[in-house]
Amino acid sequence: NPYDPICRIKEFKQMVQALHKNGIRVIMDVVYNHTSKWEDHTFTRTVPGYYYRQNADGSYSNASGCGNETASERAMVRRYIIESLQYWAKEYHIDGFRFDLMGLLDTGLMETLQKELDNRYGIGEKLVYGEPWRAADTAAKNVTLCDKNAMKKIDGKIGAFCDDTRDAVKGNLMDERSVGFVNGGYFSVFHKFLLLPRLLPAVFPAVAFRITLHICHPFSAVPRGYHILPCCLRQALKCDRHSGRLRFSFCKSHHL
Repeated sequence: NPYDPICRIKEFKQMVQALHKNGIRVIMDVVYNHTSKWEDHTFTRTVPGYYYRQNADGSYSNASGCGNETASERAMVRRYIIESLQYWAKEYHIDGFRFDLMGLLDTGLMETLQKELDNRYGIGEKLVYGEPWRAADTAAKNVTLCDKNAMKKIDGKIGAFCDDTRDAVKGNLMDERSVGFVNGGYFSVFHKFLLLPRLLPAVFPAVAFRITLHICHPFSAVPRGYHILPCCLRQALKCDRHSGRLRFSFCKSHHL
């Protein structure tokens, strides 16, 4: 019943419970880097101008590409984000969070969140990862944002997507004429897969896992009856801090 909010809450909890009973963990996509129109948002009604970053001329910064961006480095914005995520984890038993445009959120927020979740549920029990980039330039000043440049400095248990590998496989997302491995971009693959293994450890030495797309040839060294499953994120995409190499876990194949 879409007109009964209590019904929706119960159904969501029942869904998570059913997935857990079948051995499937639930990761929620969360968007804290911006809100809907700032003019009449609850944040603006609460404390005008406080919850959003602004340019020197007073206009609202728009590195999200959606008209505004939240100021995660400010105390009450950080508190709102952390407490709401703690509620999702406790009340709905969400197993992890995937952050939209994590590159707009500050590293202090992300590390505090990871620490809070680790302390409450145990290290590695709640997955935290996101997109280490943003849509445009930001007005953030004197704050370290959780983008690709910050990956080598942050808590190693925070994961990040690797758009370089994605682009090598399918071409650049922002260029419709760009080609990757799947459409004949052999130079792109050579450049990405031969050079990146040397560059990634220097850029991401402390990241717990990088989320990428890997192609497994049917005649490769994977044992018969096994394949690499994306759902095995924690095991399959762990990164060795010392060697910078990804460690894969093989999972028994199931016929659907």
